[in-house]
Amino acid sequence: MSTATNASATARAEMQSAVLLDAQGRTVGTINQAGQVSASGALHTATRAHVTFQGGATKTFTLAKNIGTTTRANLETVVVRSGNSMVSLGSAIRADVQARAAAQATAALQGAQALRGKTVVLVNSSGETVGTFMADGSLRAMGDLRQASDVVVTLINGQKVSYDLAAELGSSVNTLANIRVSDQGRSAALISVLANLNNAPAVSGSVNNGTGSVSGGGAGGGANSGTGNVSGGIGSGASGQVSGGASAGSTGGSTGGSTGIGVSIGVGVGGGITIGSGK
Repeated sequence: MSTATNASATARAEMQSAVLLDAQGRTVGTINQAGQVSASGALHTATRAHVTFQGGATKTFTLAKNIGTTTRANLETVVVRSGNSMVSLGSAIRADVQARAAAQATAALQGAQALRGKTVVLVNSSGETVGTFMADGSLRAMGDLRQASDVVVTLINGQKVSYDLAAELGSSVNTLANIRVSDQGRSAALISVLANLNNAPAVSGSVNNGTGSVSGGGAGGGANSGTGNVSGGIGSGASGQVSGGASAGSTGGSTGGSTGIGVSIGVGVGGGITIGSGK
């Protein structure tokens, strides 16, 4: 088989069906699995070719030339616009499939990187898991995805982050890139949110930023040593405090003194540290 014949066969294999439409959207021709055009109306009025690819994706191409009245047209003689160029419909189909394949491969790699060290599930309003993302970024349904209301992310340290879905999921293919969540009052792609979590500092306690929340184990404790006292708690909107006192006196002289040092540490969504010393 020649290169052109091979290319045409590839285009036909990637095409599930194709129709030719006039300016009003009426079907005036079809393209069969052999790549041949068959008229079902005034073929010379065709202005667009609507192609359904294997897998269900669709795309409409604008014709660059009038097909005419002949029924001998095929995928390689029908000419469409591609940017500023004119190419055969077969070439346009192959280029579109290759571009989508490259985009899917890139998205899969980015998805796998964003998911590293995390477990991501979709839950409904009752907290039941209806879907989970696999390590390669693919989504496995475990229930009715249309009922999903939240995305729950479990980080490698056991902390959980919850985001509201910005829109209901449909029955079409759902990916990390096209699922959007509410993050700090704005709609963002889930893949971007997960990628940002890779660089998030460890948080102890709980953080709630309105649309996303983080929960984990709190840290706090108390200890007494001599005359000093240490107590602390770290969390969102909580303030840890460390206070201590030490006194020293000399029996061999007339000097005596006391020293007090107070340290206040606050850690939350906005962290601040203040240190005061009095002597």
